[in-house]
Amino acid sequence: MYPYRIRLRGPWEAEPLDPPGEVRRVDMPARLGECGLGDCRRVLLRRRFGRPRRIDQHERLWLIGERLAGCGEFRVNGEWVGACSGGSFAFPVTPLIGDRNQLTVDLIAGGPDDGLAGDVALEIRCSAYLSDLRVEPVDGGRARISGEVCGEAECSLDVYVLAEGKVAAYRKCAAGQRFEVTSDESVSDSAQIRVELISGAVLWCAAEIPGR
Repeated sequence: MYPYRIRLRGPWEAEPLDPPGEVRRVDMPARLGECGLGDCRRVLLRRRFGRPRRIDQHERLWLIGERLAGCGEFRVNGEWVGACSGGSFAFPVTPLIGDRNQLTVDLIAGGPDDGLAGDVALEIRCSAYLSDLRVEPVDGGRARISGEVCGEAECSLDVYVLAEGKVAAYRKCAAGQRFEVTSDESVSDSAQIRVELISGAVLWCAAEIPGR
């Protein structure tokens, strides 16, 4: 089931740049103070990894992170892929991944609590995925669900909306377009709504929207 996540946990290398110091092995995720680097204001973090597996035509690779504390610039095999100033991040990296790879994070820290505080991972996604999902009530107790199919796909995709496990609405949508559907029947305000993006018989993406 997509997305499929491969966590890049330890061992990492940490090279203190400000003040300069010796390269050391560290285990991530962690904050700098937990690695004995609490006095550093700039650290270069490295993680080597292999190709996860053969990537099918409809799949893409992303570098994702759950929680960066501080400011970081990310490179894969020397190529800049993005920057982040706190919080989560996600960068497409499909064409950069080879049999042998190196991820580097140039981290600017404001103190010992900064660092890679959450998991960093490679994530295998399909070429199209759901984004910006919203739900709002309409007349008769029904629900209107909207969102966007981001990415790319050669054919139109099926969008299913499920309320409490039952199909409440359906439509086709092309990649790169927004969609809006209204449930056929009333939906409880506390109902868990799930949106699925399907190509043929393969579930490309699924996301849940909490009760209103």
